[in-house]
Amino acid sequence: MDFGVSLGEGAGLFAVLLAFARITGLLHTMPIVSAKAVPVPIRVGLGLVLAVVIAPLAPPVETVWDPIPMGLMAASELLLGAAMGFCATLLLTVLDVAGHFIGMNSGLGIAMQFDPLTQGQALVVTKLIQTGGMLVFLALDLHHQILLGLADSFLIAPAGSGVLALTAGGTMSAVMGGLLADAMRISMPVVAAVLFLNLVSALVTRFAQQMNIYFSVGLPANAMAGLFAAALCVPAIAAAVVAAGGGMRDLIASVVGLG
Repeated sequence: MDFGVSLGEGAGLFAVLLAFARITGLLHTMPIVSAKAVPVPIRVGLGLVLAVVIAPLAPPVETVWDPIPMGLMAASELLLGAAMGFCATLLLTVLDVAGHFIGMNSGLGIAMQFDPLTQGQALVVTKLIQTGGMLVFLALDLHHQILLGLADSFLIAPAGSGVLALTAGGTMSAVMGGLLADAMRISMPVVAAVLFLNLVSALVTRFAQQMNIYFSVGLPANAMAGLFAAALCVPAIAAAVVAAGGGMRDLIASVVGLG
């Protein structure tokens, strides 16, 4: 049997299959959809629908039905899609980092709960910030930026010709540095408020050791101040999510290279 290369025979099916590989990789690493609570058949069905819609819009590619080259192209597309989804998830890690800073520095680190999405333990404050941030993300339709970035990737590199761009490393490093800086800016008001209360409680305890002010008053006051300061940080968290969503389309497209 001759598995040759042609430009017309089965080109539509070939493009859909390789587009499905890229989209599936993205859906398994992008925010919300990649959660363990989302069943795999749902992700597969959504990927198939998106592949059927997007593949005809991309430029045509040569059809290669030989199993080995096709398998290599599918693996490359799957890796590329996973990298694109990881970029989108990375932009929202500012919520996790800020939540951990706020929770651990405000004395709320002891309050943990089981997270059904990650199948592990998570700080309650972190989960509240994550939930609020994701609601803002969905309410502003920022998830559409991921789909637009996905569509742009097929215009840059049609299905079967896409590879992970090596030049994306510098961009990712700059984005990661900016995320850490944003997380620190968001959590600093909480850290400053709790540090001030700790100093006051320590000084009072030093001059009135019999009253044990630090443990009886200081720790509860730290928790209350942490919650109050976290509430004041909500606009900054929403602004960070909006800023991350605004650059999501360009970041996803930046990792796509032409093989």
